Amino acid sequence: MHIQVQNLCKTFGANRVLDGVTLDFAPGKITVVLGGSGTGKSVLLKHLVGILQPDSGTVLVDGRDISQLKERELLPIRMRIGLLFQGGALLNSLNVEQNVGLGLREHGLYPEKEVRRIVQEKLTLMGLSDKGREMPANLSGGMRKRVALARTLTMNPEAILYDEPTAGLDPPRSGRVDALIREMSEKTKVTSVLVTHDMVSAFGLADYIYFLYRGKVIEAGTPDEFRQTKNEIVQRFINRDPAG
Repeated sequence: MHIQVQNLCKTFGANRVLDGVTLDFAPGKITVVLGGSGTGKSVLLKHLVGILQPDSGTVLVDGRDISQLKERELLPIRMRIGLLFQGGALLNSLNVEQNVGLGLREHGLYPEKEVRRIVQEKLTLMGLSDKGREMPANLSGGMRKRVALARTLTMNPEAILYDEPTAGLDPPRSGRVDALIREMSEKTKVTSVLVTHDMVSAFGLADYIYFLYRGKVIEAGTPDEFRQTKNEIVQRFINRDPAG
């Protein structure tokens, strides 16, 4: 899946969150959007699946502008895109197996026996084959993220959008989540869009990086190009105190 954003603008009240943003998310690659809190990263993701509509500009999915589509026209496109929320967005009233199979059951895509098979397959892929009966509250933060990723994968998405996937995790668990993202990209050739402020994840995963600052892209390039940046704002971000 090829996703492109062209001259995207979005304002909330007096706050210009996105100001003429243009980005290209290449098919089968991992593209990272970097930036501090409040720079419009999550707002950008919501535009990519039509949750938000731009004030101006376009969002193209395989060449089709989705920014003006009606809800019923958006549904088949959304079913091709997985969105992994920052907190995982698991339902605490459902166990792991029920959470992972939720989309399949809601859309009535398969008979129940096949749903259970697909769910178990994705849980096994995530190293969670024995956790189907567990409740989300009993899982670690890293496990909840893996459950959310398993749920996303049940729909066989052509693109996965990750919203701060390592937020709140310690370095070992962050590393495991990064490894899963890389593995999913290599195995499925899915288009991956990852928004984060985590430089370790960005440099370890990205094929290409965009840096958002005050609603604009102020730097773009490969990880090696970012390491050699002359942009002072980007330099400060890269070299900042991790505890800060």
